[in-house]
Amino acid sequence: MFFDDDFGFRSQLVPHWEEMREELLNLDQDMFRLWPQRDMHNDLWFIFGLWVQGRRITANCDLCPRTAELAATIPGMKSAGFSALAPGAVLRPHCGPESDFLRYHIGLVVPPNCGGLKVGDETRGWEDGKDLCFDDHVEHTAWNDSDQTRVVFLVDFVKPWVTGSQDDTVDVADEGIEQILGEHFKDWYTEKPTETK
Repeated sequence: MFFDDDFGFRSQLVPHWEEMREELLNLDQDMFRLWPQRDMHNDLWFIFGLWVQGRRITANCDLCPRTAELAATIPGMKSAGFSALAPGAVLRPHCGPESDFLRYHIGLVVPPNCGGLKVGDETRGWEDGKDLCFDDHVEHTAWNDSDQTRVVFLVDFVKPWVTGSQDDTVDVADEGIEQILGEHFKDWYTEKPTETK
C-alpha cells in the first residue's frame, strides 16, 4: 500500500535531495552495515543509520549534518538513514514488525532499470530526487537488477492517525530493538530516544 499524501513534510524535504546525496557520496562504503535480519535478504542490503528506533547516532549525524537536520523535521520520525541495495540484491517478501509506522524513501543514487518495490499488489520504481511512501507492515519485496548500487534516504515515521503519546511508541519499539537489530548495531546507540518535531 503506497501513500501519495504529503504528511506535512514531503514537499518540503524532496527539494533538498541533492544536499543529502552530496553527504552520502562523501561516506566510505565500509561505514555501511549489513542489515541484520539476514533471513529476509541475500546479504546485499546495507544501511547507514542516523537514527535507530528513536536513538540519535551522534557520530553518523556529525558526518551528515544537513541530512540529519532534515530528518529531524519529520513529524514522528523514529529511524532514518541511507539504505543501499547492492547489485543483485533481493529483499524477500516480508512484513515490517511495527504496525504503527510508515516507511519513506527519496531516491539518491538510482541506476537505470535497477528494479523496484512491490507493496501488496502494486509495484513502483525509484528515481533520483523522487520520493515514495508505503506501509511497511504490508507484505513487500524489493530488488536491484542493475550492476550498480541503489541508495535511498530511508525514514520510518509514526502514522499520523495513530493515537497515543510519542513516548508510548518509543517504548513499544524499544521492547524489540535488541531482538530486531541485535548486537550488530548496538555500538550505534549513543543516546537515549529523543523527541523529534
